[in-house]
Amino acid sequence: MMAYALAKFGHDNVLVLDGGLDAWKQERRRVDQAFPTIEPSDFTVDVRGVYPIGYEEFKKTKDRDDVLLLDARPPAFYEGQGPWRKAGHIPGAINLPWRGLMADDNPARLKPDDAINAILEHHGIGPDRTVYCSCGTGREATNEFLLFKFYLQYPNVRIYEGSFTEWTMHPENPTVTGTEPRAREAAPAR
Repeated sequence: MMAYALAKFGHDNVLVLDGGLDAWKQERRRVDQAFPTIEPSDFTVDVRGVYPIGYEEFKKTKDRDDVLLLDARPPAFYEGQGPWRKAGHIPGAINLPWRGLMADDNPARLKPDDAINAILEHHGIGPDRTVYCSCGTGREATNEFLLFKFYLQYPNVRIYEGSFTEWTMHPENPTVTGTEPRAREAAPAR
């Protein structure tokens, strides 16, 4: 999430350590506790408004044929279990749990490219459509946003920061329970 925030607010050179500090240490790379001298900078915030998608635009465009909506939450939450005011997921969302893209033994390391490509192919995800990344609160979706936007370099990637929490704050919005993106669409809450 920090990497996404830095990129969103205008940093051009944001790097993510694949595998995290634990992998760095396991590879016996140098670590120390010396703090560098901090110099003032002339950095100016430049919000990249093309990265996030707001509620109104999301609601109007999520069902277009050229848009693919992903839900990064674990399957149980996607299917209907979880702490939200309504169960399930946003109609049309494909469940692509962020953890499934990471190495089994290290949740901070991406799976090998061939494994990621196989997962994406299985779900019909490719660079030819606009990808909307979502989850429960926007946090888990940042992992997929970074993957698609910067690592895989898909041309059109957005993140619905409000995600399922914002979606369910509007009682008129339907949700879907179960494993399918559109099966068993629930009636709007009254």
